[in-house]
Amino acid sequence: MIDNECVGSGQSSGDSHKAKLSFSSVTPVDVQVRNLSVQVESSTRQWKDRFPSFRKSTSDLETPQTKCLLTHIDADFPHGTLTGILGSRGSGKTTLLNVLSERMYDSNLSVQGERLHNNSTSLSSISHAYVGQTDSLLPTVTVHETLTFAASLLLPTSISRIQRAKLVDNIIVELGLKDCSNSCVGDGVRHMGCSSGGLRLISLGIELLRNPSVLFLEEPTTGLDPTSAFHIVTKLKSLTQKGVTVIMTLHQPRSDVFRMLDRVILLSQGHSLYAGVASEAVPWFERLVRPLELHRNPADYLIDIGAINVCMGAAEETAPSRISRLIAAWKSESAIRFPPLKSKLTISPVDPHDVIKAACWSCHTWTYPDIPEAEGKQS
Repeated sequence: MIDNECVGSGQSSGDSHKAKLSFSSVTPVDVQVRNLSVQVESSTRQWKDRFPSFRKSTSDLETPQTKCLLTHIDADFPHGTLTGILGSRGSGKTTLLNVLSERMYDSNLSVQGERLHNNSTSLSSISHAYVGQTDSLLPTVTVHETLTFAASLLLPTSISRIQRAKLVDNIIVELGLKDCSNSCVGDGVRHMGCSSGGLRLISLGIELLRNPSVLFLEEPTTGLDPTSAFHIVTKLKSLTQKGVTVIMTLHQPRSDVFRMLDRVILLSQGHSLYAGVASEAVPWFERLVRPLELHRNPADYLIDIGAINVCMGAAEETAPSRISRLIAAWKSESAIRFPPLKSKLTISPVDPHDVIKAACWSCHTWTYPDIPEAEGKQS
């Protein structure tokens, strides 16, 4: 496995976050969310129609059951900031990320509230990208070939071949993939190649070809060793220095990763317990619950506060009352921190035609710096 080559480009981990990705400039986009709620309606009607043996005479089977996935979420994501969405299992992290990135669609899903992207309600009006938790890459091609092929598919025809090659080379250098650019991607099972951290960087590089103003990531550090996870987040932090709005879910981030976050959202059972500046999160809960223990990871402290461990029985009997108190406290604080937006907007269920339109790369506005072809030929 090519572990060290694919994760790291010779820079020390202490100052690598100061490096600035400079292959392109983006249009700054501020994302604002007000009173965002998500509900899903579950019904047993379709099962009773297919399997008559499951039919019962109870009336509750006829009544659709509604479950709240998110409840009254308020948050701001200024441009040039790195935001981490934290929470225990089932808190609503992935739901919030998928709703913000408009990747969650269902006929039984109801999304209500206000979302603005630079005063626009349509996410397709801005350049954005999404990096999933699973890396879907061809294992038998090289890193350079993977990015080159992706550039041919994603970039508009107005970008010449020389400019595409220059952009691919810049992304490889900036993400620290130069040493393994001619190595096979691999899959870690049948084909040897890059490590898990390297695969995550390649997936990130593919989405950076879109030149996004807003970048969504689903648990980019999950499954990685601490060094690789830190390296990934330093690259994301450097993206914010050129104006990119980075929003990601995190699962058990280590302390130095947490310190790189600009803003934090802590969720519990679909409710927001905190949404604001990362450095102010711990002081907020220290006033309400208990102080942070010496030498403890602040991220673990926050996640434990919002968690309810159903396996602990009597030890967690007071957890629901604690969570309810924290929800009420932040609800009052949110009314002060997040004033209503100027234009009253309602997000209706997305039409399937809009889904296809939003997924079409040609709908994005592409802004790339002028790369002289002569310079590309010399390189």
